[in-house]
Amino acid sequence: MRVQCLTNFSTLLRLFMSLQAPVVASKTLGRSRKLEFMGIILDSMQMETCHPDGKITATWELLNSFTKHQSVRFVELLSLIGTLQFACKAVVPGRIFLQRVINLTKGVPAVFTTSD
Repeated sequence: MRVQCLTNFSTLLRLFMSLQAPVVASKTLGRSRKLEFMGIILDSMQMETCHPDGKITATWELLNSFTKHQSVRFVELLSLIGTLQFACKAVVPGRIFLQRVINLTKGVPAVFTTSD
């Protein structure tokens, strides 16, 4: 079975090379129980999703940067919402917190919604 898989994979790589299709070596992993797909780690043994450590750290630092100010620009708030929406793909309970942040944008006049 394993030999057949390796043969099929080798055939696929040769096909891509003959078509001059780009192949990223880091994306062509062998057997693995964890796979990063679109910035989210999929774990087939634990049947769970999570974010790579770098993304967690960056999101945490972004959240902490908001604690230093009494007010923020609307564009900065929208950027935070976008980051948290992505995080909620793996951290489902975060959706409740995110909804509270989204509610902060309701009723903001159109004058403030355009970027500088």
